[in-house]
Amino acid sequence: MKAVRSILVLIVLLSVLLMAAAHVRADTTREEAVSSIMLAMQDINDMSADNLSVQATTDLLIEANRSLERADFAELIKSNSTGPLAVQARQALEGLSYEGFNYDEVVRKASLVSQQKKRIYLILDELNMLDAKIQKYNQQGINASNAEKLLADARYASIKERYGEAEAAITAANAELELRKSEFTTFNLVLESGRSFLQQYWLGTSIVIIVLVMLGSLISRRLRLRRIKSKLERLKTEEQALMELMKQNQIDRFKDDSIPKSVYDIRVQKYSDRLNEVRETIPVYQAMLKRATSKKQAQKVDKNADKNADKNADKNVDKTVVNTVDNKIENPKSQKAGRKGLTKGK
Repeated sequence: MKAVRSILVLIVLLSVLLMAAAHVRADTTREEAVSSIMLAMQDINDMSADNLSVQATTDLLIEANRSLERADFAELIKSNSTGPLAVQARQALEGLSYEGFNYDEVVRKASLVSQQKKRIYLILDELNMLDAKIQKYNQQGINASNAEKLLADARYASIKERYGEAEAAITAANAELELRKSEFTTFNLVLESGRSFLQQYWLGTSIVIIVLVMLGSLISRRLRLRRIKSKLERLKTEEQALMELMKQNQIDRFKDDSIPKSVYDIRVQKYSDRLNEVRETIPVYQAMLKRATSKKQAQKVDKNADKNADKNADKNVDKTVVNTVDNKIENPKSQKAGRKGLTKGK
């Protein structure tokens, strides 16, 4: 029980001592406040000598001087002083809670100038280190273009006294450099591993590459052959279809008399033009097929070409018939005779 009481007494004594120390620390003298303002002015002069912008820090110094003035007025009022200064103090602090105006506030605001100075010089050091780091990475072949842009942004922000933006840009630039370095290191590691693998297994790797190249060439050749055959088959099918259309056009005109001459002429012109294009294209693909196939396959193609030549001869005969019919159409008497011949045929 006695031990518990002793501990409680000790705690109370410590609390009293802490409160007393805090009270003593709060009673800052005017001389200390003025000294802190003088130090702030010296910091601003140092930054001006280094050609740094001091607008923001000057604003902090102005606030510290205002706090000093209010603290002086509050001391006059608290001490019930009389005279012109006391009257001026009461007028200046009229309606304000002057109890909170003290020299501690002066010291606190004046110290902000020193803190700002340290922050600015730290940013300058970081900018210089970032610049040297970028140059080093460029020499190593690491892409640092994005980091260079961020460095320029950070310098501009520091000139405009936007120190938060400058710090953010510096952090982003360092992160960008680390990312690029990691990518560069990974790439070099893979490249070196591949080089070591090729040096160790060069024979097997060479054989695999040769086999793959041969297979690729064979597959490519077969695909090309297949495309040529497919195109050639489509052209031949179109040729047959055009011939059937031309025959049907003749029947419609001369046998059934179901279309006028103008329609007949348009169809003949259309079918003939396309048929000539197809017949001019077929030999080209046949030649390509011969070059892409073996001798045996080429012989088969020659036989098919002979058959196509016979068919083309028949088609030429049909075309001659068409031309003959056209001549008859131009001569009315011949046209009439042609129709009688077709009637007899029926």
